[in-house]
Amino acid sequence: ADLSQTEAAGDQAPASGFDADLRRQLLESPPAERQAVMRQHLIAELSRIMGINPEELDIEQPLNSIGMDSLMAMELKTVLESRLGISVPMATFFSGPSVASLADDAVKGIVGSKTVGVDPNSAPTATVWSPLVLLKSGGRVPPLVCLHPIGGDVRCYLEMARHIGDDRPIYAVTARGLDGELTPHVSMSEMMADYAAALRRVYPRGPYHLVGWSTGGIYAYELAHQLISGGDTIGLLAMLDTPLPSVFDDRDLNDEARFLCDYFELCNHILGTKMGVPYATLRAMSHDDAFEAALAEAKKHNMAPAGASVDFIRRFVEVGRATVRILQHHTPPVIHHSLHLYVPQEGNILAGMTGKELAADRGWGSALTNRVTIHHSQGDHFSMMTGERAVHLAHQLRELMKDGPVNGTSATVFHSMSRVRARATG
Repeated sequence: ADLSQTEAAGDQAPASGFDADLRRQLLESPPAERQAVMRQHLIAELSRIMGINPEELDIEQPLNSIGMDSLMAMELKTVLESRLGISVPMATFFSGPSVASLADDAVKGIVGSKTVGVDPNSAPTATVWSPLVLLKSGGRVPPLVCLHPIGGDVRCYLEMARHIGDDRPIYAVTARGLDGELTPHVSMSEMMADYAAALRRVYPRGPYHLVGWSTGGIYAYELAHQLISGGDTIGLLAMLDTPLPSVFDDRDLNDEARFLCDYFELCNHILGTKMGVPYATLRAMSHDDAFEAALAEAKKHNMAPAGASVDFIRRFVEVGRATVRILQHHTPPVIHHSLHLYVPQEGNILAGMTGKELAADRGWGSALTNRVTIHHSQGDHFSMMTGERAVHLAHQLRELMKDGPVNGTSATVFHSMSRVRARATG
């Protein structure tokens, strides 16, 4: 499989099925009644999505405590945005919302958009985009920031995030373009400037702890460079089985069939699904038919909401293509900061995906940083992020952030011999 889209799963869905009557009812109801109307609507949708009796829903209970997973949250997000014409950040669903809090947020999103001369039946203007998703709230210690891999999805960090510790907030950085409202970034400098600005808004001062799985490690490295260049302090900088960007130099950006096949493969590895349409089948189809076949397969395995259109799949390909284009021929800058690299014991999957012979340090120990410390992780490129392996990884990262970025249980240390840029892959 091609790494360029084996990472390209997303977490957002397109808006469709706008309910003008419901929106008008909410706008015209007395303020004291709006929450009640919205709560009843949410209860009906949640009972359908989660397959539970409406009477069983406690409106104050966090939904994740009664079994709402990321796919259910994705579908509920779709329902709210499509029917009410509002924007609901995915971060809302990662912060343990209840029926009551979701209803309040939805009502505020509708009423807050009501201005003189605006048609109450029309959807409001989109809110300001931010790449940050709060995976887990915490105390006052510096947050851990997880950078998205190529496809922009951040669900790969969910299991790990649950076990970092209650005292540390965890943010994830998603790619621009998955919501369908904005186009993907076109350059590394533009992308990193946006990410750094968003991070400084929520946490004005470092140290910033950064981690990235797969190609997310490249973005973590680039964000570290951006922050250091701006005078900020970096704490932990960690990569989880990350190759150099040069592995993408010969990738065909026009092969949409391969992008779609690799989207299926990522979901199968990370989420335990068994999706798949043969590459030859997709390759022989027209552009539109291939996307329709991919969407049908995703719906069949509950990986796309029932009301999703082909835009649900197409955005993953567009974001993936844009981010591969950024990585192609990109040379990482030299930064003078220690780097922790986690390499899985079963390391053949990454080599197979990239078609490259990869060095033990994945190429990062060749004059790019002051020092690279290699840690050996259980599992393979995908399974290192799931189950007990993710728990073990979370505990290791927690210790590194507690003890300092250059400490920990290293296996191998590589010292830079020069400050010349390098792009070695093996």
